[in-house]
Amino acid sequence: MDGRDHSGYPKARSLATQIKQTSTFSTGSSSFLLSFDVEPGTDVQGKLGALLFGKDGDNQACEVQVSPRANKAQYGRGQLDAFSRSEKSLREGGSPSGARNYAIENLKGTDKPFKVRIIVKYSAKFGGSQVDTEIAGQRTMIAFRPDLKVEKLLFRSEGTGIKNVKIAALKN
Repeated sequence: MDGRDHSGYPKARSLATQIKQTSTFSTGSSSFLLSFDVEPGTDVQGKLGALLFGKDGDNQACEVQVSPRANKAQYGRGQLDAFSRSEKSLREGGSPSGARNYAIENLKGTDKPFKVRIIVKYSAKFGGSQVDTEIAGQRTMIAFRPDLKVEKLLFRSEGTGIKNVKIAALKN
């Protein structure tokens, strides 16, 4: 056995069946596939954040934030004690081509339960991590985070449910 399931993907381990309060987990690897299910709730202000951070705490942290009812997602500068500030989409005057902190709008499929998959790939050669996020199988966001070697995850939510959190280590 090489640690892969029947589909050829690395075996995933469960981190939580449901996130009811802010929760922190160790990744076990700096390159991984993270997946979780989202219950969108009814509040248009509802959102969830998946904070990716390393030994420097929130110094180089990245937050993947999804607002299902607002149909918006973003990468933001991560903070251990609060959601990252709101980033601007292209329509709002932001710069998605900067590939660091930005927002996208018009998400599809977030009005009902959906899955989020995040691939984090660390490279010592490039000195950081590439973060690739798929939302509801419809939209993708990619960012490179210099000086970020992810060691921990922090999940938080307001008016949005997070379930079936799983992680699978990838080769560095």
